[in-house]
Amino acid sequence: MAQYTYADCLQSSYRVNWKISDVVSGHRFDPSRRWLPARLSGADAIGSLGREERTKLSHVEMGAYAHLFGYVEE
Repeated sequence: MAQYTYADCLQSSYRVNWKISDVVSGHRFDPSRRWLPARLSGADAIGSLGREERTKLSHVEMGAYAHLFGYVEE
């Protein structure tokens, strides 16, 4: 079994350091389209929502996902 030290982990983190802005900077998101794939979204499971409402809900879901991803990764 591999042995890892704090120093090894810290050095590795310096090599792969990035921010969410490094990934999405310069990209524009079309508000008329879903921002989260249907397989990851629960919007379709709510039958009472119209198409535009499901699109808006996917925007909220993507925002929550991005915040969670940033919290875990940064």
